[in-house]
Amino acid sequence: MYWAGRKVGRAVPQVIGRHAHPKAPPDDDPAPAALTGIDYLQLVADTDQAALGEQLNLAALIDDTEDSGHPGTHDAGHAGGQEDGRG
Repeated sequence: MYWAGRKVGRAVPQVIGRHAHPKAPPDDDPAPAALTGIDYLQLVADTDQAALGEQLNLAALIDDTEDSGHPGTHDAGHAGGQEDGRG
């Protein structure tokens, strides 16, 4: 391992463990938490679905009933692709 451009020794990971007296009895595992009956994952999914339902649906705003032959385009009957008809 190098520090400030000089070799300072070998890098050894520090092991972090529980410090206790060797004769101390081990702690008992805690009791499992009681179930609440609330499905939090479903609550999050429902909230996300409600947010998606409130978004603007731009595809629904396109009027596909025009006679232009191309759905989603608005050809107002202008000849030759000229918008003002002046030529």
